[in-house]
Amino acid sequence: VRSVPVAALAAFCLLAVVLALAGCHVTSVTGTSTFACRASVVSVDPATRALVVNVWTGSKSVEGYRGQKVTLRVDAKARIVQASGHSRPLTLGELHFGAPIDIVGTVDGTVSAHPLFTATKIITQRLLWSDEFNGPAGSLPDPSKWQMDTGGYGFGHHELQYYTDQPGNLALDGQGHLAITALRQTYSGGGYTRAYTSGKIDSRGTFATTYGWIQARMKLPAGRGLWPAFWAVGADLGQIGSPQSGEIDVMEYLGQDPFRIHGTIHGPTTSARPGGYALTTSHRTAVSLAQGFHVYGLNWSPDLVQMTLDGVPYATYTPGSLSQNQQWVFNKPFFLIIDLAVGGSWPGSPDATTQFPAKMLVDWVRVYS
Repeated sequence: VRSVPVAALAAFCLLAVVLALAGCHVTSVTGTSTFACRASVVSVDPATRALVVNVWTGSKSVEGYRGQKVTLRVDAKARIVQASGHSRPLTLGELHFGAPIDIVGTVDGTVSAHPLFTATKIITQRLLWSDEFNGPAGSLPDPSKWQMDTGGYGFGHHELQYYTDQPGNLALDGQGHLAITALRQTYSGGGYTRAYTSGKIDSRGTFATTYGWIQARMKLPAGRGLWPAFWAVGADLGQIGSPQSGEIDVMEYLGQDPFRIHGTIHGPTTSARPGGYALTTSHRTAVSLAQGFHVYGLNWSPDLVQMTLDGVPYATYTPGSLSQNQQWVFNKPFFLIIDLAVGGSWPGSPDATTQFPAKMLVDWVRVYS
């Protein structure tokens, strides 16, 4: 998982423009000083050996670049080593979008607006668990990784769908995706009759993790009353219930507003309030999220819960984000959930403009250490 020599920061003119626009400042350094930063891969160009990363945080030498995209020029002899089940070093072209990486190295010479980075090592994270949803069209999700949650009781939010385990609602499409499909159809079961059906999967009992980088590449549907989500719940839900178990909503989205996503944490309070607390950050995007695939991610460590869109953080929570009576319950295993709800107290009901079938496509889910 270590050791990659990297040469220098490229595209100085472009970087100067970016810094000027962002108002970033880097303290001048004379001689050589070390730097370290945590970042995520934005793009890779094997032809020019340019590695573009988005800096999350770092040492003083690079602190001014937080939230900025910088380009590293990778030496021709460089190798990327990624502990993700591979027995050989990965090439630059095999670094995937959104991969969280730690870059350490040196800042050389006298620098201010045009610092010269010479990295000595790139550290990537180990792949713990994933599903690429490869398989024949019409097959159900892998039961060794997911269970299908069924029912039509409204799920505490007056939702209008019945979640089924039928291929019409949950199935691989044969092109490397899981299709979660909401249909306008009457379905009865368990004492409930609903006018819509849809699908919901979770990894309860098959996989749970504490901390890491959790990502899903998905394409979301547009339409009033559609409510897709990618979220995680404490694995002790069955023992202590909600909100004591905690909940992390990596991505929630309302189909009537395809330019906005929401990242939320839920937890208990020390007061008598039964519903606990919810802290939400909403982020407006420049493009409709229904127009293509995007990567929705969670960066999670003992004192950090951070949601990302295409590798860029948009919501950050720490214990310091909580009030005195709100409890931080995010230091234990959580399992994953992906669903497409229809209707409910937040999105409201579908109307005549909502098109069915409505599909949520999941390209992959990956969890890194």
